[in-house]
Amino acid sequence: LALAAAEGERLPASYPRGADPAPPIRLVDQSGARLDPASLAGRPTLVTFAYAHCRTVCPGLVNAVKGASERLGGRSSTLVVTLDPWRDTPSALPSLAEAWNLDRPGVHLLSGEVEEVVAVQAAYGYIPDAAIPQIALSLGLSKAEVHGVVSFYHDFREKPAGRHML
Repeated sequence: LALAAAEGERLPASYPRGADPAPPIRLVDQSGARLDPASLAGRPTLVTFAYAHCRTVCPGLVNAVKGASERLGGRSSTLVVTLDPWRDTPSALPSLAEAWNLDRPGVHLLSGEVEEVVAVQAAYGYIPDAAIPQIALSLGLSKAEVHGVVSFYHDFREKPAGRHML
């Protein structure tokens, strides 16, 4: 999840930044096609994670990403990766895309085999404590609501995952 600061506002020094390119995502979208990362080259791409059964943070997050995507117009791509590949299977994506009003060009609701989705989740990292107030403000939620989601789900981490396991 990446959030930009409002005009004139500075992000905290501890807010995650990186010069590394985003890890490629090769999951299946709501049309049944496997996303080709090369199709995103040269376009701003918004990437976020959500799941159908989430009733707290996800609806606001999806709406915030849709709004940002609309402001960028047709020059951007939007990727919404499921956090629940067990229920948000590729066959469930068309109805979920319709329910979330994501069934339009340039927007990809993504899932796949459980192992594939978990690998994407691991590759995309973490949500540091310093980002929680910004996320809450952007979604119109309390810091406690966002912290509750981040701390409850094992998919979210507050620090980068270790590179090696002993």
